[in-house]
Amino acid sequence: MKSLVTLGIVALLAVPVVAEEPRKTQDSQKTEDSALVAAAKKSRERRKKPSATVITNDTLARSSSGKAHVTTTAHQREIKMPEVLPPAEPSAEERAAKVIQLKNSQEAEDTAKAKKALEAKAQRVRAAEEVAHDDYLGDDDGDPADAERRVREAREDKKSTEQKPPHR
Repeated sequence: MKSLVTLGIVALLAVPVVAEEPRKTQDSQKTEDSALVAAAKKSRERRKKPSATVITNDTLARSSSGKAHVTTTAHQREIKMPEVLPPAEPSAEERAAKVIQLKNSQEAEDTAKAKKALEAKAQRVRAAEEVAHDDYLGDDDGDPADAERRVREAREDKKSTEQKPPHR
């Protein structure tokens, strides 16, 4: 009797547990995807590349048109090539770029010429200064102290003449 009572209690407790479990069917195993998951799956399907189709006589015969044939000829007609077109006129941008390039090259040449002229002038001035200095000091083999005194006096005279007049 105890076993029957125990079996009855177990059955009563098991009924609600069994009743709450959802019934497993094929529809319940397929859960519906959210819109985002469905879109991702659809885009993945689009990205799949189809397998490469090899063209053979069998695939040509099975093609939808059914009349695909490869033919050859014994004599090929002469191919007429179109006439060669004259070179195109340069665009406005190309013409402007060319003008700027010519202007820059002329400016570079002018700058180089001016620099060369300045260097030549500086060389002539240095040579003239050396000659004037040698003439000023004199080529005589006199006393070097006397020559230095004359140079110092010439510098002092030059400084006194270069002084600016006072402002009023």
